[in-house]
Amino acid sequence: MKVFVGQSKVVGPVSKYFGRFNFLEIGAEPGRCPRPAVLRQWRQAAPKGFAFAVRLGKSVGAFDVDAEKQLEFGLKAAEALQAVWIVLQTPATLGPSQRNRDRLLKLFGRLLESGRKVAWDPRGVWGEEEVLPLISEVDVHWARDPSRYAMVEEPFAYGRIPALGSAARVGLGLAERAGENLQGFEEVYLVIEGEGAGRAAKIVRDIASLPSEEEGFVIGEDDSGVEELSLNENAKSPRKETFAPDEEESEDELDEEDELDEEDELDEEDELDEEDELDEEDDKIAPEDQKPDTIDDSDLPWAPGAKKVRRSR
Repeated sequence: MKVFVGQSKVVGPVSKYFGRFNFLEIGAEPGRCPRPAVLRQWRQAAPKGFAFAVRLGKSVGAFDVDAEKQLEFGLKAAEALQAVWIVLQTPATLGPSQRNRDRLLKLFGRLLESGRKVAWDPRGVWGEEEVLPLISEVDVHWARDPSRYAMVEEPFAYGRIPALGSAARVGLGLAERAGENLQGFEEVYLVIEGEGAGRAAKIVRDIASLPSEEEGFVIGEDDSGVEELSLNENAKSPRKETFAPDEEESEDELDEEDELDEEDELDEEDELDEEDELDEEDDKIAPEDQKPDTIDDSDLPWAPGAKKVRRSR
């Protein structure tokens, strides 16, 4: 299993970023995104195994008048970076009407012609009933927040933890939930937008790389007898894959590629203040029934270990 974790922007020297993360999502907004020549330099300077994604400009997802210009700009940026992913975000104003579905399918087809994986990050009222049938018509992946929702069952996962509200600083609880919901995939790509990304990235990598608690995922009744969502009763049988656990190693034996020492791991943007450090120590000694969150989310669909969502067939 491969786990790629990074941010949606570079703060400071790009060489320092390459030393902390193995994934970067670049926003391809004309005037804000580096020129293709600079992006090619980044690609050449990136270490082996580093992955890039390009997030298309806002006008593309909104189908604005300059959408074509921004689309061409984004495709050139993806080419310069040899990006693995192209990410399309659609605004909340773009609802699930038939006209918008048709426009999206046409756009998806064009993006897939680039030979890159395509992730769709819909905002607004798009739910499972609208998204799953649409992405099942094409090979497009649903970019979700794995700290809150179950991911779609498929070999590759593209996730995003947004910097909104309480998630502006990515705490240990969010990172742990994201890691658990990302278990069992062949490859995982996660963008962390909030502060604390350096520490959260390590937690997600460690947990997501563990073998999944479930070898297969079935949409039906759970252990409590509660019926779960199934959009297609004749869906293909769930995949059953197991991942061998990594060889045991001591806590001091850290992988050079994924670990930095404590001094280099956190820069000024990601350092925890004294209060956060104390909270972390409290988590270690907290009684079993004490949770870092203020609500009991064990029965919610984004709880750790929630069953993956299946595509329609």
